Amino acid sequence: MVVIGGGVSGIWAAIAAAGEGARTGLVEKNARFGDRIVCAEGVRADHLSRFVEARPEWVAASIDVVRFFAPDGNVVEVEEPGTGFILNKELFVRGLARMAAARGVEMHLGLEASTVKPASCGDLEVSLASRSQPAGSVIRCGAVVAADGLECRIGRELGLSGALDPSDIFLCAQYTVSPIELDPHLAEFHFGHDVAPGGYAWVFPKGETTANLGVGIARHGAAVGGQRRAASAMERLVRFRERRAPKSQVLGRVAGGVPAEREPYKASAGGVFLAGDAARLADPVTGGGIVTGMASGELGGVFAARYAKGSGRPQHLDKEFAKALKAEFRDRKLRWAARKVLLGMSDRELSRMIELIGDYARGGASLRSGPVAILKFMAKSMPTSFRLARHLLSG
Repeated sequence: MVVIGGGVSGIWAAIAAAGEGARTGLVEKNARFGDRIVCAEGVRADHLSRFVEARPEWVAASIDVVRFFAPDGNVVEVEEPGTGFILNKELFVRGLARMAAARGVEMHLGLEASTVKPASCGDLEVSLASRSQPAGSVIRCGAVVAADGLECRIGRELGLSGALDPSDIFLCAQYTVSPIELDPHLAEFHFGHDVAPGGYAWVFPKGETTANLGVGIARHGAAVGGQRRAASAMERLVRFRERRAPKSQVLGRVAGGVPAEREPYKASAGGVFLAGDAARLADPVTGGGIVTGMASGELGGVFAARYAKGSGRPQHLDKEFAKALKAEFRDRKLRWAARKVLLGMSDRELSRMIELIGDYARGGASLRSGPVAILKFMAKSMPTSFRLARHLLSG
């Protein structure tokens, strides 16, 4: 079987498929793994450890404190020792690639898959091209995991992915900056329509004087400052840097979209299984995609391997895969409802929510307690604002 895409979800799919005993190939269009990083690089430690233990060289910073900045100027600080990591994602991706190679995955860099179509005897044909061979070549395989990111060319061609609703896309822009004054073990989250309508801005440390400084907004973010059009994520990032780290220098810049659908479970057909952003499985609240990519990649790799090996009837495997995705992402509807709540909040409501986060933590609860516990607390304290999520919570 073949995995298309050498990001986190694709590499983890290849590792899972090889673990199932399938001969596994992985194709990546870039010349090196980890070359194109569109990611804030933050991940919860307990979520990552479910799949792999973080190695010291992968970790740029360990997070022990989270600080929330409200639109009204209030600042809430929550101590959460060992809550998460800011990764050196380039090193993380290449570390996973070495793990895949050690498990026998055949790596093919500089190749881009353009189409996947049925061949004889139930096989699939994958058309590949490169800069040196634009005419390309064709390989045959028993199954495919398409982990080709937001573009999702393979999924769209097969009718597995349609157009995204604009409200289901985070538009993100990020600088890596230095020098910047910060606590190397503290992550910042800034809220407010002037900063990031429908989303938030962040400062994630990557050492003593370096940080990822970014902005993620809803695509339909409202215009600010009398502008006739909405400011882009990059324009908002420029303003945020001028305010938070005006003396810093920009060491790197990335921008892109993060897809998060309510029920993205039509993710397989005819031996093709989608994973990661191609399956629209980023977290609807935070936009995080590392762990969701690993989770969906693992399922895609396992089911693609079974499909390629003929372990079960194809129609049954598609249904079982959809069922497994729903079980893995069982709180998806609740998270999506929370996103819709946040999209509709005024600055006053956002300020109240951040105040309540402080109350929640001072009451002895942890932010790692999970979305259900946190949303129940919020729905009880702000019943009008959280009415969209209340019926899901009551169920």
